[in-house]
Amino acid sequence: MGDRRGQWRAVLAVIWALLSALAVMFVLMFVANAPYADEWEFVPVLVGAEPMGPALWAQHNEHRMPLSRTIYFVTFRWTKDFRTGSLLQVVMLAMLCLGLLRLVGRWRGQNDWPDLFFPLTLLHAGHWENWIMGYQLCFALYTVGVTLLIVVALTAERSSVVRTAWLAGLLTLLVATTGGFGLPVALAMSLWLGYLAVLLGREQRRREALLPLGVLLAVLAYLAAYFWDYHRPEHHPPPCMDGTKVLPVSGQVIAMAWGISAAPLWPLAALGVLLPVCYLLGRMWRDHLSIPARWGVLAVIVGQLGLAVAIGIARGGFGADMGLWSRYSLLIWPLAGLGYLMAVRYGQRRATVALCLAAALFFPGNMIQGLYYGGNVMIRQQALAKDAAAGWPADRLVERHFPDSFNAGQEERGRVAIPLLRQAGIGIFRLSQP
Repeated sequence: MGDRRGQWRAVLAVIWALLSALAVMFVLMFVANAPYADEWEFVPVLVGAEPMGPALWAQHNEHRMPLSRTIYFVTFRWTKDFRTGSLLQVVMLAMLCLGLLRLVGRWRGQNDWPDLFFPLTLLHAGHWENWIMGYQLCFALYTVGVTLLIVVALTAERSSVVRTAWLAGLLTLLVATTGGFGLPVALAMSLWLGYLAVLLGREQRRREALLPLGVLLAVLAYLAAYFWDYHRPEHHPPPCMDGTKVLPVSGQVIAMAWGISAAPLWPLAALGVLLPVCYLLGRMWRDHLSIPARWGVLAVIVGQLGLAVAIGIARGGFGADMGLWSRYSLLIWPLAGLGYLMAVRYGQRRATVALCLAAALFFPGNMIQGLYYGGNVMIRQQALAKDAAAGWPADRLVERHFPDSFNAGQEERGRVAIPLLRQAGIGIFRLSQP
């Protein structure tokens, strides 16, 4: 048994290292040191032409991202490289994957081959849309924060309520500040924190109850500040309240937990995420979970489902298939990860096998599609770099390379940003003079 245990640990370590290295290679091969899509908006701040402070709280579409933007702006000013955010994402996901492998090995007493679920779902090239754009590190931060909240919830006990409240409180505030997508989970977890405060109060530990109560108030204050002077993006349709549009988009988002290759089978893929979670929650509620853990796990599930519905409401007005974007895979992954962690925590090996086989089924398609789209982006960026090095003026570069590309809609920002990047000597524009 000891040899077998060490064998699987070694196999998992090799596969984790291989997929982590491939993810780094994806960034180095396909990501240019140039803005991608929405990143053109931030160039004036990134190069120091505009102050950083106001930009940390400025609204971007529906989002305010103070934590994510702080990390993104500070690391870029240090490295002068748009690939920094992309590499940070890969590092965060690789470390999260490694930590989860060690965690389930400790819970079970040994690692098992179904633990391949983690590298197969967290480190495939189907995350290409997030990895291509460094600004998307906000999604990786969210994934890490919510997954850590799941671990805290699953391990909550009556004897460690204070420690649970500390950890859950800090992580809830972290998730809330990653972006608007963090608000549903933060709100659900703040209700759990309120429950922990009540639990401590019933045990006559009123001073200790102030901690979760304080975090609850802090989250509510953050939500109030978030929506103060909030405005709906002008280029977005009004929130969609048509259930026939909202529910399909929400289901598509849930399906993306398996990666972009799940798109053709999204109804089945969504059920492949929801059914194990519901089944395991029912079993754990009856047989295993402590009372604090029950409500903590339920809060995570409600928050994740609330996020999927919120995306359906925000994007349903755009039309069908708006949930089938590879970027959503990181936002909804914690729901699938929760199912696997619950299965390991309480010895449901059949569930871990089923989840791992599903991940393996979608893995090849994720890799193929990710490499295909990454290659297309690289070709377009190389063409832009070639014409920039030839001295084309900003107007001509924008006119030639922005329409019908990933930079479509960023034309005005590009005309402003390209001269700033040339002046700062950054990336593909550092050697170009008009």
